[in-house]
Amino acid sequence: MLHLLAFPAARTDLLALMLQCLAEADEVVLLDEGLQWLADERALQPIRAKGTRLHALGGPSEHLWVAEIDYQELIAISERHPASSSWYP
Repeated sequence: MLHLLAFPAARTDLLALMLQCLAEADEVVLLDEGLQWLADERALQPIRAKGTRLHALGGPSEHLWVAEIDYQELIAISERHPASSSWYP
């Protein structure tokens, strides 16, 4: 499943809910306010610990394990997953 994480870093309650839904084969794309999560590597560790691939749309990432993507790559990722979930506040 593809998860679009677009809530701000202050919403740890939504992160906890999303973590319950993540599976190893899932992918997470940080976008919009979700790019704030890139500022705190420790906050992203629970996602990484699940073995989930992590991408950042439109935001530079200093983390080697977060792939920077553009809209064309987002479309390709969404085509790999028959279902997606949008995590907005």
